[in-house]
Amino acid sequence: MFQFVVRHFGFLKNVPLLPHVFESLLKLHTFILRSHLLDAFDHIEAEVMRWEGTTIGIHKYGGMQFNVAKKEIGHLHGNGILDVLYSRKVKTLLVEEGRVTDHHTFKKSGWVSFQIVSPEDTAYAIKLLKLSYSMKRFLIILILLVPAALYAQKPTAQYVKALYKKYPTQKSDLCSSCLLWVNPYFKSIGDTVDHKPVLTYYVYTKAHRIEQERIRLPRTGANAAWHSVYGQPNETAVYKEANRIIGKPNSAEMISKGHCQAWILMAWNQDAAILSNTYTFNAGMQYQGQNTGTQLATEELCRVLTGYKTNAVTDSVKIWCGTFGSQATYKKQEVKVVVPEYYYKVIEYNDKVSGTKVTHCYWMPNRPDAKRASLISCQISYAELTARLGFDPRAIFNEY
Repeated sequence: MFQFVVRHFGFLKNVPLLPHVFESLLKLHTFILRSHLLDAFDHIEAEVMRWEGTTIGIHKYGGMQFNVAKKEIGHLHGNGILDVLYSRKVKTLLVEEGRVTDHHTFKKSGWVSFQIVSPEDTAYAIKLLKLSYSMKRFLIILILLVPAALYAQKPTAQYVKALYKKYPTQKSDLCSSCLLWVNPYFKSIGDTVDHKPVLTYYVYTKAHRIEQERIRLPRTGANAAWHSVYGQPNETAVYKEANRIIGKPNSAEMISKGHCQAWILMAWNQDAAILSNTYTFNAGMQYQGQNTGTQLATEELCRVLTGYKTNAVTDSVKIWCGTFGSQATYKKQEVKVVVPEYYYKVIEYNDKVSGTKVTHCYWMPNRPDAKRASLISCQISYAELTARLGFDPRAIFNEY
């Protein structure tokens, strides 16, 4: 009856609930005429559920579906037909053994069918499912390990140089010495005389956070090194000179390379992480106290909003960030770098709970004594922010 219905009425399988009604009739038929098979079905289900990562559900066309990591292993119909998916090569080998046949519908695929006619067939049915399970598990592990292995490879200096050459700068009208730099991850306008970021823009998502936590990109080697945009001077010597003059290493008063768009928010992708460590266009001279104070607080806020160690408030956060003013200047080998007076940041997102757009604006003094807890005192309105800056960040950068 099963083959007859499939052959002549298979086109009805997409009618809502009809396959499940038919499946119930098959199960009833088995219960009345071949009830001894029901124990075999229960044994198969119990055995599969013992395997790591397996779940059981209802197949979309009727039957009991076995899964591993949301990937189907196979499904068992109420009349004892077990359908299992393999590669075509494995299917050919199994069919040649003579115990399985082509799938009753998808004959040119990797699907095979096995008819359970007695409890003695239970062991072979489990063997078929175990083979599919093992293949799926191997594939899943391979998918997880390959990206990790790729990220584990250390980028060479040649790779980093070529990466930066792919994204040249262009003139910006924001200031006379400003250049626009656009890469696939964030946008930036940098002041190439004072060597500070004037405006950066990045969209951080829940997916970015999850991927960053999955790959755990090491902050070493090229992933931690600092670079200049192609054609711009290397500022490393200036930072060293500034800290030599200040003479307070490993303190809140030392000068650090202060990201606008944080490394941790970029570390979902190796190229993004490398490009985040860019002088002038994503970092300025920042006191270590502010770096680990209010600046870090804003970075943590973005992660929390997307669900870090809590329920997500939003799926994406728009971030505008830059520097303003000058409180000191350091120079080495004809390269001058100013210490900005302020860092500013705009964090905007759609709150999934309230259904409203939320905007936080921070005007953060670049001071050694800045603390995380003082972030709330740095809040200002967006109108006040634009008035202080003299331009509207959202009018310059928005969708990305």
